[in-house]
Amino acid sequence: MKKLFVPILFIIFFTGCKSTMKTAVKPEQLSGEYIALDNSATDIPTFTLSAEDSYFQGNTGCNSIFGPYELDGSKIKFPNLAVSEKYCPEGNTMEIERKFVEALNEVKDYRLHNRVLTLYGKGNNILLRATKNQK
Repeated sequence: MKKLFVPILFIIFFTGCKSTMKTAVKPEQLSGEYIALDNSATDIPTFTLSAEDSYFQGNTGCNSIFGPYELDGSKIKFPNLAVSEKYCPEGNTMEIERKFVEALNEVKDYRLHNRVLTLYGKGNNILLRATKNQK
């Protein structure tokens, strides 16, 4: 009886955890325009993902940002992003930009649920949330 209990418990435990795991969406489902969720920001970053050519482009609230992105299941990365170099002294715009670019450079996984894109870093740490515009 004990020999059956451990394997059954193992199966139940890992089957129950499955519902909290990130699941990948089809690349074309990611395509669209997004606005970052940050209630403290005056100039909120916006961006567009294009599945057709795996391209990212946006605005940090001050500067333009663009480059390719790569998907592998629920994994996403933004290698070789380029950012224009305009200085914006208003409010905390440059700090918001720094955090936005940092998040994109550190992202490991993503989840799209109810039009909210969540980008995760190491240890499932949430780096960024953005709402997808409806069109």
